Amino acid sequence: MNTLKTVFSILATLILFYGFACSIRIIFSWIPDFKNGFTNFLSKICDPYLDFFDRHTPLYIGEFNFSCLVALAVLSFFSILFFNLSVSLTLTFASVFALIVTTIEHIGSSILFWFIIILIIRLVILIFQRNSYNGSEFIKRFDYALNPIVYRIARTFTGGKLVSYKATLIISIIALIAAYIIIQIFFIHLIRLIMLIPF
Repeated sequence: MNTLKTVFSILATLILFYGFACSIRIIFSWIPDFKNGFTNFLSKICDPYLDFFDRHTPLYIGEFNFSCLVALAVLSFFSILFFNLSVSLTLTFASVFALIVTTIEHIGSSILFWFIIILIIRLVILIFQRNSYNGSEFIKRFDYALNPIVYRIARTFTGGKLVSYKATLIISIIALIAAYIIIQIFFIHLIRLIMLIPF
């Protein structure tokens, strides 16, 4: 019995460290042309797993690919599951169901959180933008990816009226932050209800 608990504990720890390695790999992938021995090692051990989700569960919002968040959430699910098994070898329907719902919430909240961060970065760039940035190819591609989403959100709150790009970003950020808070509150109460299930 104790041996089985130890095996689950080791599995939970290994998955946790692998998830951490994948997170670092994702961050380094955002830096173009940054390669060394460490990043090459991370690429070899993490890319096959991350690429699997990129191919089989493509999760795009506009031009932004959030498949990596699904990959990390799956690792988190199994790490928590094995950790729970290392403490008690019995699992209830309520605990497994709560874990599944928490994983789904984690994926959605993570996507929303990072999209809010992206919009805030774009707003800051816009506020401090100089004329020299107007011709930046990177900014143009960034806006091309963002525009369909942020204008759709903004039109919901402006009655379909067109507003400036800065106002569109501000409205979208406020709306998404409000949505993020509402989702967090909803899932906190949902998990509490699930844990009341007696089996």
